[in-house]
Amino acid sequence: MPENINIGQPQENEAQKINTSNTEITMARVLPVGETKSDVRQQEKGPVTIMPTTMTTTAPQQPPPVQRTSTKALLNDSLAAIKRKQKVLDMKKFNGAPTAGLDPEAGFVIPENFALVWPGVYRSSFPKEETFGFVKCLKLKSILTLFPEEYPAVNSQFMKEAGIEHFQIGMPGNKEPFVNIPKDRVAAALEVVLDRRNHPVLIHCNKGKHRTGCVIGCLRKIQKWGLTLIFDEYRRHSHPKSRALDQQFIELFDPTVVMNIAQENDWIPKYSP
Repeated sequence: MPENINIGQPQENEAQKINTSNTEITMARVLPVGETKSDVRQQEKGPVTIMPTTMTTTAPQQPPPVQRTSTKALLNDSLAAIKRKQKVLDMKKFNGAPTAGLDPEAGFVIPENFALVWPGVYRSSFPKEETFGFVKCLKLKSILTLFPEEYPAVNSQFMKEAGIEHFQIGMPGNKEPFVNIPKDRVAAALEVVLDRRNHPVLIHCNKGKHRTGCVIGCLRKIQKWGLTLIFDEYRRHSHPKSRALDQQFIELFDPTVVMNIAQENDWIPKYSP
């Protein structure tokens, strides 16, 4: 008797093969660019919920606030520094002016309205005590004071120690309506300035503006300067309070009263007619 042959088994196996083949075909489908099989399986399983992770961070420490100087203060400091250095540069341009020890950083204080009038002749405001170091650098022989008030003892002591001769020819300033500078006082002051034996000499009043400006203006007439240049110099030093009476005094001053001493000391320009 023939062996029992399970005819349905091959059919069942054939069906399994068909199912397996279909599964492989499904898995072997073309994947989009950038997609992997794991991505496909993940899609079949459903979306994955990702829980946010709480991280503890330390806030960075804020730097301390920077204290800023106002623009106006910076500008004022810059202008002051420029003026100090400009005074030094101006001094170094002049013949006969000291060129050593004039750095503002060294601590020297220059008197207000200070300038070189001519080699050996300087002008300024009243030399205060803090300016003594600078004045000493000028190696003065004499100081000419144009105000009538008593001279401070500290200044007198400084001049005595420095070997500086003091001339004081006091005169009032030109003020309307009835106060005028006496012409003979200006002539006396000019005699001191024109005498080269007194050089180097420093001329000053209180501010170095009006009385000093009148004496210097009259000196310029001896040197044959034009009135335009004389008044320009006067206004530069008397700004912002220039006086018309001062300029009128300079214009009307007769330099012939001191012309003899001026000629003796070679103050008259050679080109003068």
